[in-house]
Amino acid sequence: MQSSGRSEYVRLPVPRFRLPRISLSPAARQLGADWRRALLSGDREQVGRQLNDLLSDVKSLPWYTQLAVKKAANQFVRTHRPLPTEIAGLTPFQMSESPLLWSQLLPGDILFVRPNPAVFPGFLWAMHYSHCGIYVRPGVIMEASVDKGVRLSPVQNWMKSHGHMGFARVRLDAVETMPDLAKAMDQAVEEWTHRSVKYNLAMWNEAGSVPGKSYCSELVWMIYEGLGIDLRDEPRSEIYVEWVRQTFGDWAAETIAIPAIAPDELALSAKLEFYSVGKTR
Repeated sequence: MQSSGRSEYVRLPVPRFRLPRISLSPAARQLGADWRRALLSGDREQVGRQLNDLLSDVKSLPWYTQLAVKKAANQFVRTHRPLPTEIAGLTPFQMSESPLLWSQLLPGDILFVRPNPAVFPGFLWAMHYSHCGIYVRPGVIMEASVDKGVRLSPVQNWMKSHGHMGFARVRLDAVETMPDLAKAMDQAVEEWTHRSVKYNLAMWNEAGSVPGKSYCSELVWMIYEGLGIDLRDEPRSEIYVEWVRQTFGDWAAETIAIPAIAPDELALSAKLEFYSVGKTR
């Protein structure tokens, strides 16, 4: 299914998001005031700087307060902006009850996961999928995590996920020449895990433009781009951009959705085929 563009979407008022009551310090209140001014200014770089400050401030709160904030944010998104019916019908997002075929994973396969928001709060800007990783060798997945940056993790960790997951593979008919993915993944491991690549919180920068840092979907996209395969499918990416626009407003679409490449954008790529989708539990 191809993206039908913005015309199919009905502009809805953005509902007000209420965070849990938290006692804020004067410095935190000042951050809030600066954030509002940045939004009103329309300056993307200024918005990015203030967003970085706000993320840092939230991370300085006790873990249970962080959890409350994340759950409140996810509840807001799921309640006020469910996945549009026409989008939910696309293969990557169908909530299939079929079992996941873990034994069929091959090097280069991309794993997408949508945690159950009631159990684990995921990526705030996720339309559906909150995280993704790439299968690099038998039993091993490479991913970018907020706390540890780019790392290798056992597939068993992903098998424990309480949510909806999809496995995708590059379509043979979508590229002129398919590289040796087993060899390419070994090279990717050498390149990405041996130089302490940190997590990239600055999603307002164009994907791939921050040296030494990467977020999950940026990592997958950059690995394939290095092989001459661009998984950013611009016409279909517009589906995600418009969802962010209607959920959070124009500022989020311009500041986050357009420059970044989210897991949902990879999932929408016409160059990928989902061959196994379902629930891990």
